[in-house]
Amino acid sequence: MADRNKLIEIQEKIKLGVKLAFERLWQQAAKNNEELIISQNGKIVKVKARDIINPAA
Repeated sequence: MADRNKLIEIQEKIKLGVKLAFERLWQQAAKNNEELIISQNGKIVKVKARDIINPAA
């Protein structure tokens, strides 16, 4: 059971790390007024990072 708990702990750390990496990517792209290419409803689209971070601005 300890191995399973350790595995779950590692998975959570990985998830948090990936989330943090994406947040930093969006922030850096917004700072540099760049576009990111994402999949939206199965289509590849370019999105301004600033529009995603600050949609009202």
